[in-house]
Amino acid sequence: MLFCAFLWTKEIDCMAERNNYAKLRYDNDTTWKPNISQRDLADEIGIAFSTISKLEREGCDTATVSTVKAYRNYFLEKRNEDICYEYFMEETATKHKKYYELGKLFPFDDSFYKNLSQLLELDSGNHLIELMLSALLSNPNELFNALVTIYNSLYKINDIQHNKEISATEKTSMLKIQQYVFSQTTIEYLENILMPVLHRAFEETNDYKADEAKITQQELDELNSDATISPVSAIVNTVEVKQIE
Repeated sequence: MLFCAFLWTKEIDCMAERNNYAKLRYDNDTTWKPNISQRDLADEIGIAFSTISKLEREGCDTATVSTVKAYRNYFLEKRNEDICYEYFMEETATKHKKYYELGKLFPFDDSFYKNLSQLLELDSGNHLIELMLSALLSNPNELFNALVTIYNSLYKINDIQHNKEISATEKTSMLKIQQYVFSQTTIEYLENILMPVLHRAFEETNDYKADEAKITQQELDELNSDATISPVSAIVNTVEVKQIE
């Protein structure tokens, strides 16, 4: 497995350091820019800018009951978000009660669980996504290595594409190298790690398709049998009808 040292960028460090109060100014954990500034949020909530700044630096230890209520009322009335008190006390990473227990265990925000639920709903009845997610998580170390290498490759590709100091020819050459690393890492992970885990599922899919093919053929045979009338049968049926008349 190809592996590159993880490139921690300043933006990723900042994202990782956001506490629950800071996260409220962002759409989700993966966005770089806030949807509102600290000063504007202070004006909207009706508390001091210094209070907002301190909460985002130091967390719930500096929060008063009146401040928490002001925050909660603002997001409920102006943003239509019913944020649980446990979130403001930083007992959970999720804002809503239904994700509360998960938020205590994992660092994901509400959007992660909403998107995961939607993904599973799209696959309702097929269990394909459940199978793939289980397979991906079957070997955490290899998945980590693959994701790190893929991220580094994408980071470098993005950096090369936006670098105005190198020529088009140099960009093409440098991009080919990173694209090769990206594709090789992905292929190696899929073939060497993921496919063996899915081997039994592949066999079950083949059995299912074979059964479907048999059923389809049987139905076709029955339809052909019903639609086919021999000439002798047709003559006999005609004679019988005439005799009845």
